[in-house]
This record gives sequence, C-alpha cells and structure tokens, in this order.
Amino acid sequence: MSKFWASNPDESSSSNDDDESSSSSWSTSSNGDHSNIVQSSLDAFKDDTILESTDTDDFEGIGLSCDFQEKSSFLDNAAADDEYDNLHRVWERIKPEQVFMEPIRESYHPESTRIVCISDTHSQHRECPFLPPGDVLIHAGDFTKSGEPGTVLDLAQYFDSHQNKNFSQGVICIAGNHDITFHEEYYCRSDSRRVGKQKAKREEISNQETSSKEVLRKHCNYLEDSTYFLNTTSDSRIEVFGSPWTPSFYNWAFNLDRGPPIQTMWSKIPTSTDILITHGPPLGRRDKGSSGHHVGCFDLLQQVQERIVPRLHIFGHVHSGYGTSYDGHTLYVNASMLDESDEAIHKCIVIDVPHDQNQPAQIVDPECTVNDFAPWILQQQGEVETYSRLKEHCTKYSTIAAMRPEVKLPEGNELLQESAYHDICNGLHIHRDPAALQELRIALSQIYAESFNRAS
Repeated sequence: MSKFWASNPDESSSSNDDDESSSSSWSTSSNGDHSNIVQSSLDAFKDDTILESTDTDDFEGIGLSCDFQEKSSFLDNAAADDEYDNLHRVWERIKPEQVFMEPIRESYHPESTRIVCISDTHSQHRECPFLPPGDVLIHAGDFTKSGEPGTVLDLAQYFDSHQNKNFSQGVICIAGNHDITFHEEYYCRSDSRRVGKQKAKREEISNQETSSKEVLRKHCNYLEDSTYFLNTTSDSRIEVFGSPWTPSFYNWAFNLDRGPPIQTMWSKIPTSTDILITHGPPLGRRDKGSSGHHVGCFDLLQQVQERIVPRLHIFGHVHSGYGTSYDGHTLYVNASMLDESDEAIHKCIVIDVPHDQNQPAQIVDPECTVNDFAPWILQQQGEVETYSRLKEHCTKYSTIAAMRPEVKLPEGNELLQESAYHDICNGLHIHRDPAALQELRIALSQIYAESFNRAS
C-alpha cells in the first residue's frame, strides 16, 4: 500500500520539521501512478568523505552513523538513479511526496484501547511518578544509561506500581541502544568503556544479560522482535510488534548497518501489526537532531509506509524529536521523556486506538484541572507529594504576587505546555535549587496525569 504525501507537518508537541509549508492538501505524482513510490531500500556504504554539508553534532547519541553514504532512489515518477548521497539529500528527494496531516484529536473515544507512550527515560523514570490512567503503558526503550541492572530492577518495580492501579492490560517494553545488558552478542564482544562499567568478569556476561532481561520480563511484556496481542471489547485484537534495532552509531547495542542488514530486520515485521514499537524513528518523522537535520531510518520508513501500514508507530531515541506526526494512515509518536539536555521535562503522550480497525489512532488531549499553580502546591499534603521546597518558594511568590499582580506563573492549560517548566523556574527563581527543580518536574507530572478524564 503506497502513501503519497502533502506538505503540512503535524508537529503537535513541538516544532520539529520546518521543511514543509502550511498546506494540508494531499499531494500526488502527475500521472497518479504510485507503484514506484519506493522502488528499493537504501544501500549502506562506508565513506569518510560523507556528510560534507552536515553537522555531525546532530548525530550524538541518536543512532546515526557518521561515516555512511547511501545509494538513493527517487521516490517520485523519475527513474531510480545510482547516485550516492547523504541522508539529507535522500530526505530532499522523498519530501515532496510525503503527506503531513493534522491528526484526529479527542478527549475520549468510545470502544478504544488507551495507550500511554513513554521512551528514553535513561534511569530517570522516578522523575515521572504520575502517569495518566490507560489500558496499557508502552516504553520504547533506553530505560537505562548503559544497561545498569539496578535501574532495570527499579524500573520493574516502577512498572508494577503503575500497572497495578492504572493499566488494566499491563506494560509493554522494548530495549534501546543504551540498554546494553539486554543485547548478549554485543555485550560479549564489546570492550568499550560503557560495557566495562557493567561487568566485572567476562564469564559473568551471559548471566548478567539473562538476569536483567528475565527480571524485566517478570514485570512487563518485554518484546524483542516479537508480537503481543491486546484484548478489546470486540471480537478483534490489537496486534503489537516491538523491535529494539537502530542504524549503527558509535558501537552501541542493537545496532545494524543501514541498507540490507537493517532492511532485512524490518522486513520481518508482520503486515498485520496495528501498533509498531521501534526504538528509533523512521526518516522524516519526528527525527530531527538538535541542529535540525533528519537522522531517522529510511529503510524503516519504507517498510512502514509501503508494507506494514500500522495505525500507530511509537519510538524515541531522538530526544529533540519529541512529538507526533501523521501521514493519513500512520500516527507517529516520538515519546522521548528527556529533552536534548537530558532533563525529564517531556510529557508522556496518550493515544486512543479504536477497536474498529478502519479508524485511525487518535491523540488524546488533556484538560487541566488546576487554575493557579502556587495555591495548588500549597494545598498538597497527605499521601501525595508534599513538595516541601516548592512550598517555600511558592509562599514567597504569593507574597510578591499580592503586591505585584503583573508577576504571574502559568495557569490552566498553560501548565500542560513544555514551556511551563522554564516559566515556573523563572517565576519562582529556583534555578539554583536542585531539590525544588526535581519537585517541579514531579508536580507538573502530577498535574498532567490528572488532566485526563476517561468517560466510562
């Protein structure tokens, strides 16, 4: 099934793709024949002269090899050529025929399964203790910094605490390139410093990998190139497939070279998949590095749009790509919880997947129930977070605000915006108070989680 593409990115959580205009119309090639939209996958080639116009800083930590060169095929009606090109030029060729549409947004969809999406917590999952209730929690990998067994155990306990009260169908999780103790082959052959930190004796490696993976499997549905089925209220089930692989980059775990190696892996994904979970993004979909260059996987994009066509594709890996994109068939979700500075300030993204398989996945918009931040903080007590440091700062702020009404903190739905964290930091002057900053992240997590109402 081919896709054709328009020129209006849905970058609903932050602006990540400014290549396109504001038009939302569908774009087709001149003769209407889309059979050659994608003729072949890119082949990976090694060449030190590559990336002549590209800032390699974009590729730090996001899974893109800095020494690749790719063979491109035009994705319009022109015949495929043999020109070797870099990823930026590949994107420039396929961009005119990509569709970017505004996704459907609702506060509640009856007869649907609610998915709460997170990724790239990198050992900071405890800074998001509050999650919106849903049917299933999905984590798209990089839950550790470098495979620490202690983090895995704590994550398992974190999953338990949430699925026992919030998620009736439990938790689904995949690994990412940082979760090195989950990739035994890599762990055994690697002598990098990041691996050395996690192992004392070479003969213990296999047991370490097995231990971490088995610990997590006892507390969630861990997928590694495998499928899991979600039950629905109808006769159908929702098929979920998860895979940890990303294009090779700086010798991390679960890496495969672009072209045939990673294409072969993606070709194994069943076409019956409703929800696809990969650690990294496809090319052009919430995949921009911090300097604005696309770094996603073309081979994954090809498989998703030409063969698999899932209703929902969840990933992370590129922290600065956080947000959503929609091509008229697949809703793409970059659920990275950390920003490019590795601060846990992004919110989980909530999606409803209708049980009617002909209906698209839909973004669930929250509605904030908190009007004024400072009074709300001061009222918190009992079993929930007490926010002792924030209360001190809010008390001072309330005194100042009484004398200077123009001094305001975010309020209402403004508290749900990514800018709320920095606005409150500035308003309360807490930049040099680490305890208050941590409490602020937790408080905003609580406000966000309590802003989702699901009708019964």
